[in-house]
Amino acid sequence: MKPIALTYGMGIGAEIALKAIQTYERPVILMGRKEPLIQASEFLNLSFSFEHVQTCFFEDDEEPAEILAIREATIRCLRSECRALVTGPINKEKLIAKGFKFRGHTEFLGQLCGDKETVMAFTGGSLSVILMTTHIPLKEVSSALNTEMIVQKIQIADISWQRALGVRPRFVVCGLN
Repeated sequence: MKPIALTYGMGIGAEIALKAIQTYERPVILMGRKEPLIQASEFLNLSFSFEHVQTCFFEDDEEPAEILAIREATIRCLRSECRALVTGPINKEKLIAKGFKFRGHTEFLGQLCGDKETVMAFTGGSLSVILMTTHIPLKEVSSALNTEMIVQKIQIADISWQRALGVRPRFVVCGLN
């Protein structure tokens, strides 16, 4: 079975990743910096062993290690070496200060996959949600919305869910008011 690539990102991401894999029985590749995993395992008092989990560690090079991890995980997914990608939180301000040119994961992943238009989506149980805007101040949301953009994002999500999940979703648009 192909592993899931898990980039645990920054901050609390390493702790969340370690807790999640304690009960997860399928293969996972933890990707990011080594130090946060060591610190998280000590903080959580977990007897974590790198020998029992696949890892791919990065250090800052021309890009921050967190970005290198996301790039490598995406490449592995595009090559069908991994079956899915799970990303942990990143500190966008810190990364932008180091030269990261994207507002967040969504835009970066879109660029890596060659997509001009991206849609951030969340799914769990019977509910799936797509966001019309991402990474902009709340006061700018209403001016960023327009009918053409909303229809385009719904079409992208519709095609993606049909292709990836084999389901034809029903969409409901929630108002901003």
